[in-house]
This record gives sequence, structure tokens and C-alpha cells, in this order.
Amino acid sequence: MRPPPLLALLLLLLPLAGSFVVPQPAPLLRSSPSPPARVPLPFSSSPSSSSPPLSSEASPSAPAPAPAQAFPLLVVPSSFDLAAGTYAFFLLLLPAAYPLSLPFLLLSLLFAVQAKRLRFVFTAGGSFDLSPVSLSGALLPPSGNVVVGGANSWPTSSFVNYAFFPSPSFPVLVYFKETATPRERWGDGPGALDEVGGGQIHFFPAIADVEVMKEEFERRGCKKK
Repeated sequence: MRPPPLLALLLLLLPLAGSFVVPQPAPLLRSSPSPPARVPLPFSSSPSSSSPPLSSEASPSAPAPAPAQAFPLLVVPSSFDLAAGTYAFFLLLLPAAYPLSLPFLLLSLLFAVQAKRLRFVFTAGGSFDLSPVSLSGALLPPSGNVVVGGANSWPTSSFVNYAFFPSPSFPVLVYFKETATPRERWGDGPGALDEVGGGQIHFFPAIADVEVMKEEFERRGCKKK
């Protein structure tokens, strides 16, 4: 028995059904808008090829100069040892030689007054000052030098020598030589007795703690011959 013609046609097309693909509509591709063209401004400049490229590494900077060494303000404590020692000489000479003892009495009073009203000061700015104090104890600006003029203030860096006479353990005079005073004044006052030269010399009675003064001279690098 032969199948109907329509059924036979379906049987022939059945093996080819898997090879037919229903065409799908192509997806719509949304094109991104192109960026607007950059119009160079009249005052803008393009990077020049001669300009050095910027480096991502920081260029090494020059080392900063070392700060100058700073020192604190130091007011040397007063000392009445010289006044007391001079007064002791007055007492020793008083019974035997009254007229000869009077100068020691006057000197002891002078040294006591100076130790009370004057201070040796090492400033933070690097100078060595002889400054008076007020009745309330406040430190005043350096007094004037009656011998060579100017203020009693000298940079410690200008010191070329210093000493304590007759010795640091038994001080009577504080001596130092500096070059801050104008050269034409080096021969004034005690400088007339200086045969070595090379600076202006100064002498002051040891009315302050010499040990503290000596340590500070050394700490600040004052030269000593």
C-alpha cells in the first residue's frame, strides 16, 4: 500500500528540518557619539619638542646650610670674694699701718658695689657684655666703655686671648683681647702697655664667678694663647 502523496512529501522533508535556521534579526549596534573636535585656543601652546620632559622623580635639592650653633643667655653669677679678700687686707693692716689700710677699705667697697650693680653676660647672639642692673634686679643694656668708647659688648668670636690673673683659683683680674674694637683704638687705655698687639686688651676686676666664666669661654670657642 502506497502512502498518500502529501504524507510521502512530509516524510521526504523531515530529515532536512534540522538544517533550516530561522534567521534572527540582527542586533542594533548603538554607535557611541564621537568626541567633539578640540579647537586650539589662540593663546594655548602645544608642548614643544624642545621642552624637557617632566620627570616623575623629584630632583635632588641642594642640602640646606647647617644652622649656626645657638647658645642660651647666661648671666654669670656675681662674686663678692674679691671684695671680701680686699677687706681682709684692710683689717690686717689696720692695727699696724692705719693710713696704708685705707686704700684696701675703699677698694673693698668699690668691688662690692660693682659686684652688686654689674653683670657679665653671655648673650644668645654670641656676645660678651658688661651690663648694669636696675634697683629691681632687671638687666639693662650694656654700659659705655669710658676708655675706648662704644658699648661694653664684644663678640666672643673676636676673642684672640683671655686669662685670669694671677690664676683661675685666685682671680683678681679678668683679662681678654678682642679684635672687634676698631684698629685705630687698640693702643688706647691699657692697649698702650700691650707690646704684642693684634687686638684691644681689657681688664676687669673678678666680680663674677670665674669658674662659670671660664667654662663659657671654652664652650663658645674663645681662642686662648
